[in-house]
Amino acid sequence: NSDNELFVQTSSGSPIALTISGSTLKEQHWSNWYAKAAETISSQNYVGFVNSSNKTLWAAKISSTGIYITGTEHTPGSDSYYAQETSFNYDFDGDGAYELLHADQHAFYIFDGASGAVLYRDDRHTSTTHFEYPVVADVDNDGAAEIILGSNTHENRPGWAGITVFGHSGSGWARSGSTWGVHDFAVTNLDGDGGVPVDPVPPWLAFNVFRARPTIDSPAMANLQVRITDVCVGTCEGGPAKVSYVVQNEGGAPVRAGTRLTLFRLDRFDEIPLESRLLGAIKPGHQLGGDMFVLEPKDLGDGLVIRVDEDADGRGWVEECNEDDNFAVWENGLCR
Repeated sequence: NSDNELFVQTSSGSPIALTISGSTLKEQHWSNWYAKAAETISSQNYVGFVNSSNKTLWAAKISSTGIYITGTEHTPGSDSYYAQETSFNYDFDGDGAYELLHADQHAFYIFDGASGAVLYRDDRHTSTTHFEYPVVADVDNDGAAEIILGSNTHENRPGWAGITVFGHSGSGWARSGSTWGVHDFAVTNLDGDGGVPVDPVPPWLAFNVFRARPTIDSPAMANLQVRITDVCVGTCEGGPAKVSYVVQNEGGAPVRAGTRLTLFRLDRFDEIPLESRLLGAIKPGHQLGGDMFVLEPKDLGDGLVIRVDEDADGRGWVEECNEDDNFAVWENGLCR
């Protein structure tokens, strides 16, 4: 936070809050040295610290004055041992306080980030807990976050086995990124398009979080658009038919090289792919130089559709602020 407190966890599982000068503000001891999980909960007025240890999920927070304040303990069950599993944080309702996701051996929990109250519990989850933890990503590309949870039948108890995805109800949860490529994903170490930064900024410097995900990984997002600028046919019998187009990025983030652009022929209600090509990198607010497809007149069909970063079903891979303007349509009025 602004007063530069630092959390250090010792090998015995005891975290210590220090000032930047090294003086101890507070030390907290747990009964189990396996405590190895620590996360930051961020809200509008404090930074918090979470640790799991021997039947207990323990939380604390730092106030705006820099005082380390012991938080509340939550003990779900007498035979439920928190050990090396950890938690994850995400601000689902966009109120500025991150909710806490935790899955122990016998249940999955969502805690309120500001008060610690249990917002949701599902006992269908069981797990021989180790290093797994719930994660958050927009897995179906609907513009809202989902929760991805791994489970197994711990001690042959009934429950889920495999992967369960929780979706939103109603208007949806806050927007999140769509990728979670590695176990130690940290928002800044993997781009939305799957690229790996050469020198990523630590997430606690960029977003003041650790093992948490901001509601939007980057405020700046790309916005790809394509326009058909001209269709010219030599003759309807012999052709050629030339289809000119331009692709631009109207968003605030760059698009890496390798985005796919595909030309489709309209055949009544179907889109038949004719040709695909990969585009170069596009800077924010720039467009690529115009290009064209050269076709035979019969390929004009009932018309043409050009889609950038989309297949025929509208699925894409570049995270954009507007996913509804990635195509252009031309109706055939020349050779029918």
